[in-house]
Formats: sequence, C-alpha cells, structure tokens
Amino acid sequence: MTTKLQNTLALVVFFLGLSIQTNEFCSVEDKLCSSPKIPKSNLRYLLYDVNYSEGFNLRRDVYMRMAIFMHLIQDDQDWHLVLPPWPHLYHWQSRDVGNQNFLSWSSFFDIKSLKRFSPIMEFTEFLEESGDYQIDEIYVIQHFDGAFKDKNWNWNDKWSLIDCNQEVLCQGDNCKSSAYKLKNGMYYRDYLSYENMTSRSLHCVSFQGPASFLKNMLKESHYSKRILIDHAEIVVHDGFGDQLYWKCRRSMRFAKNLVKVADTFRTKYLGCNDTKDNTVRPSNWENEKDERKAVGGPFVCAHLRRGDFVYSRGNQLPSLKFAAKQLKELLTNLKLNTIYLATDGSSEDVEILKQNLNDAKLVQYVPSPGVKRKIKDGGLAIIDQIICSYARYFIGTHESTFTFRIQEEREIIGFPINTTFNVFCATPKKCFETSKWTIVY
Repeated sequence: MTTKLQNTLALVVFFLGLSIQTNEFCSVEDKLCSSPKIPKSNLRYLLYDVNYSEGFNLRRDVYMRMAIFMHLIQDDQDWHLVLPPWPHLYHWQSRDVGNQNFLSWSSFFDIKSLKRFSPIMEFTEFLEESGDYQIDEIYVIQHFDGAFKDKNWNWNDKWSLIDCNQEVLCQGDNCKSSAYKLKNGMYYRDYLSYENMTSRSLHCVSFQGPASFLKNMLKESHYSKRILIDHAEIVVHDGFGDQLYWKCRRSMRFAKNLVKVADTFRTKYLGCNDTKDNTVRPSNWENEKDERKAVGGPFVCAHLRRGDFVYSRGNQLPSLKFAAKQLKELLTNLKLNTIYLATDGSSEDVEILKQNLNDAKLVQYVPSPGVKRKIKDGGLAIIDQIICSYARYFIGTHESTFTFRIQEEREIIGFPINTTFNVFCATPKKCFETSKWTIVY
C-alpha cells in the first residue's frame, strides 16, 4: 500500500485510552454510546491535535490560532472547531487527584464565552452531532525539511503534500506510539487527544504559514465534512497581538467555579476588594472597555519558575536567595508586605524563599484534598493565574508561557503597563528586557 499522499489515502485516529466507561465523553442522558445520530448535512467539523509534549499554556495559544481561523472563514462555510480533550500533561504530576486524562475544556474555561468569538464545540458535542468516531481525512503537518537549517530559507507561506515517512506512518513492527498504523483499511494511532477515532484517508504535509493558510489546504477536501489537523502547533498566528488576537484572548474567560475559588481566596487572604481596587469586570467580555484604571489588591504576585526550568534555562533563573532580595526591594518600594507566590518549585524551595524574606508575608493557595481532586492540577494553575492577575504588581519568569498568560490577563483587566511586564533578574548583572505585548481594542 503506497504512502503517497497524492492518492486519497485514508486517515486516522485519535482517541485512545480513556474508554467510554469513564463517562468522559459518553453521557447516559444522550445515549450516545448506543444510539448513533444522523449528522447535520450542512456542517463541517475541523478537529486538531497538538504534539503531546506541549504544555497547557502553549496549547491555549494553539487554540487561539485555530479559533481565529474558524472566525475568519465563517462567511464561506459552516465550520465548527472541535476542541481536543486535554491529555495528561507533563506538568500535571499530582497522584492524588484521580484521572487527569481526556479532560474537557469546560473543566478550565467558560465554553459559552468561547462561543461568542468562534464556533467551537467540545468533543462530546461533536460525537453527539456526528454520530460516530470516524474522520473523513487527516492531515499530519510538519515543517519543511530545510526550515531552521538553511540560513537563506524562504519563509513565504507554502504547503506541499509529501510521502509519509516511517515516523508518521509505520507499516511494520516496533512502531512508535506516536506513529499512525493501517489496519483493515483504517488508519489509527495509539495516542491522540481524541480516543477511538479512525479514518480512511491520511495525508502528510509540509506546511509553512499562518492558520488562515490552512484554507488553501482544506480546498483539496471539499467533499469531506470531518477533518483532523495533526500537529497544529506548526501553524502560526495570522496577526499576533492585533485586534482580532485580543478579541479571541478576551473571550477565553476561565470556568466560573475556578474564578469563584480564586475570588474568595484573594478577598479573604489578600485583602482584595474589586470595587476599591478598580478591578470589576463585565460579565460579558464583549462589553470590556479600553481603560487602564486597575489598581489591584494590596499584594505583589511573584511567578517563580523552577522545575524543569532549572535544568533547561538555569542561567535565566535567580537563586532563591536573590529572588527573595528582589521581592523585598519591591515590597519596600511599593509599601506593601504581602507576596502571593505561584511556583512549580518544591516545598523545600518555598521554605528557603520564606526564610530569606524575613518579615514579609508569603501566601500560597493550597486546596483541600477534595477541592484539589475536583479542580486537578490544571485548575490549580489557573487559580494561581487568576490571583496573580489582580495583584498590585506582578513579577514573573523570563520566557515562561505561564508568565505570558498572566500578563495578558492583566492587560485585559486594565493595569498600568509598568505593573505587569516585569521579570526576575538572574543575577545583579543579568536582567532581561521583556517584550510588552499590550492590548489592542
């Protein structure tokens, strides 16, 4: 069987391990498992997946690229973007919270708010409408071979069908779990964000360009109603930081239950009062205004990356002692005494930091076992981000996507720029000039 992509090969999979008995995707109410439903003939569905190693905050950015693409092509056809359930990510390392695989987007985000910007749907909604687990076509996209190697590389937008190599389509034994396989005329993969999905058509594509350029590729599939884009992290933003980017970003309101937990905590333990702090937000993001009136609660938020950053970017991180020194100076200058700490450091790291802060008050959100099991590691990270978004002053970690997402939230709330775009110096002689991606209305 040829692997040439010019032939309309057939496509592949998704959804592997979380089977229906967990009720992650199959509800008793709609009897989805036992009663397939007739798909709506006028709808087309675009599914996408992201390289498994990518983290939570990068995945959020990939979502934005795809959601903006969907927003832009609605005049042409009735497309819907199907959100890939969250797999168990590397940074979600708790072992006392139950299953962290195949989590819905509603676990972390307000789906109604997302839908005000782009026609998105949870995977469960897709199954209910489509009636089965089969995809018409899948496109596995990758960088062109010469990209990032050739100093004179032409970065113009382009795409090309290519042969699928053994890394993508394995036709022998000893296949990697990341490779697609062919069985009984159907393509599948052992691991994808979607489970149990198969397809009769698989294409490999070298791709270079923004998400909107996918439209040219999808023209080749005008008869297909269900298409999967694998490795969607390859596509880039159409207009990073422009008005449409920020519209999409503003629509990404967090799940109401997480917001409630964060708001209760910062009011009780950090002295926040949204009215006094000028941080009251409209219930609908579409009613937000271009203002910079936010003051924030009487505390400094510090996002201090440790974990794998210590090994991969150790020369960009301060020692705990030097981080404490910078925080003490901030407290003195701002006439504050409280620090909220968001970190992936160990309890020993936190204790060392606390010892070096002298009389300063160090606060962290630590959920009860029951709450932690409910919100899981992803929810805990979001609560940290929400709390940091309301601080009088924020200082983060250089080149951390977690820090970037907090900066974006603070831009949306309307803080002065100088209270948001700040990062720790690595040493007294090694500080970083951080990019300031300010909001556009």
